[in-house]
Amino acid sequence: MNLKTANIFNDHMVLQRNKPIKVWGKANPDVKVRVCLLNDEAETFSDFKGNWKVELKPRSAATNVTIMVCTDEETIQYTDVQIGEVWLAGGQSNMEFFMRYDKNYEDTVRICEDEGIRFYDVPRIASDASKDKDYSLFGFWRKSNPQNCQYFSAVGYYFARELRKALDVPIGIIGCNFGGSRACSWMDEDTVK
Repeated sequence: MNLKTANIFNDHMVLQRNKPIKVWGKANPDVKVRVCLLNDEAETFSDFKGNWKVELKPRSAATNVTIMVCTDEETIQYTDVQIGEVWLAGGQSNMEFFMRYDKNYEDTVRICEDEGIRFYDVPRIASDASKDKDYSLFGFWRKSNPQNCQYFSAVGYYFARELRKALDVPIGIIGCNFGGSRACSWMDEDTVK
């Protein structure tokens, strides 16, 4: 398969509401790529390296949406997509701290089932040397339920739960955290200087 989207795009994902929706990936060079979401469609041509990116119009909150990404030869379909609020849970070990270690985990896991809370953990690849590690627990969207709750960032989960109560829209948390990383790696260059 030559048509691909960036890793963050997959089934069960949450897209940001009320902002242009950007979708990107790779294909063969100079190929027309079309992306369809609800009644909106955008198309572009991949560049000489095969990179492509489209922008769809802003949408209000929605559930159970399908996204189609197509070329003339290939189609990718993502299902059970939601549109709501997407937040980044970035940082060191305090943000990485898994729900399974939280002192209230046993009580929380019994009430965590919520189709409107989803988590995506970015694989912790720090260098080319770490690419050979097993990252099978990362790089896909998880729904909030007793089977998945243990893998969520505790801070991210409690934040998502409060946002969900307050806003009543789907909530997506992108966990991009790495325990033991230097604080300066989470800052922009000007701040570090």
